[in-house]
Amino acid sequence: MTSNSGSNRNLTQHKKMYTTMLSVVDLINERQKVVLERYGLTHSQYNILRILQGVYPAAINVKQIVERMIFGSPDITRLIDRLSSKHVLERKANTLDKRKIDITLTPAGVEMLTALNPVMEATVKNFFEFDITVEEAIEMTNVLQKLKLSLMSD
Repeated sequence: MTSNSGSNRNLTQHKKMYTTMLSVVDLINERQKVVLERYGLTHSQYNILRILQGVYPAAINVKQIVERMIFGSPDITRLIDRLSSKHVLERKANTLDKRKIDITLTPAGVEMLTALNPVMEATVKNFFEFDITVEEAIEMTNVLQKLKLSLMSD
């Protein structure tokens, strides 16, 4: 009976951890959404721009963007189309493989991220810096990385 009771307690704690993680992610997303809306962006579009910024001034193709995205998107082409219409990225045929499209930030995209990134970083900083110590952040990161690896191996 004791092991069953312990098992139920563990399950309850894991469920509590799960629901807490989801609610925290939801709160963070909602606060960031407010900031991103001022720039006419969604989380997925911002993610794409940050990926492109990471390789700027080089270009990458859609497959490489998908591999690096935090949140997958089944409609990556539509997201890229919308960003292209905002003139923050450009698409060009790959010089070596005409079937591939190279995507890169435009100067307007660089300018937008120069203004937006500090605001987003301040938003994230405000979420954690005052309530979470560096040691707690390291511990949480380790636990979340362990969970991520476990989920990826399934």
